[in-house]
Amino acid sequence: MNTLVVKEIPMIVMGETPLINSSELARIFGKKHGNFVNATKIYLDSLPIARKHIKPSEDNDSYMFDLQGFTSITPYIVGSEKSKAMKIAEAFEEAYRQISRNRENEATDRLRKAAMQFKEERDDAAEKVKTLDALCNTRDYYSFSDAAKLIGIPRKRLIRALEEHEYIIRKARAGRYKQTTLMPKAKYMADGQGEGLFVLKQLKFGPAWKNEKGETCQSMVLHPYLTEKGVARMHVLLKKWGELAA
Repeated sequence: MNTLVVKEIPMIVMGETPLINSSELARIFGKKHGNFVNATKIYLDSLPIARKHIKPSEDNDSYMFDLQGFTSITPYIVGSEKSKAMKIAEAFEEAYRQISRNRENEATDRLRKAAMQFKEERDDAAEKVKTLDALCNTRDYYSFSDAAKLIGIPRKRLIRALEEHEYIIRKARAGRYKQTTLMPKAKYMADGQGEGLFVLKQLKFGPAWKNEKGETCQSMVLHPYLTEKGVARMHVLLKKWGELAA
């Protein structure tokens, strides 16, 4: 139940129906509440069908009237104070309008939220499909970043798991800078002797320079990639290791 004040008249909203308490009606019409309750009981005894629109409150000390209930009992309580009765009727009508507007606004908000959620889910799904298509259709080996996207795990967690289970190790990289590179163990390589989980590709590394003949030179470094078989194997193993939900 919610309280709604319309034209300075407090009302109770149950579901989508505004109600007014008999104590409030007694106050507006300047009657004693006890007398008003007794008169309502007599009215209900004489017209039982009105019980659908005039119901006892939870504490049974008063009655709750909807618009039709108030309208039906009005001739018995109004006397010469028709303007007060009109004000209450107008308050009911305004309450119905407010409830209707609130319902429409809530429906609009629900639709807007649902549309936004749908768009986010659609965009997310489209991005995943785009990424998977790009990865699956362009080559048969994958960087750790691309493999992590396919599997659905952060890159750092994938690398950490591979290191912990000794599928890859860190080796010092040649050169004046103290750097390391990730290298798969030989038994997991795709070289005809290993299990075919990793391949090594040469990549350009660092700034280019000109040699004595004016030729452009650049350092090369071996970089590990996962094969399709490697990605599939890691997906199974990561579940086994507890890094992915089973």
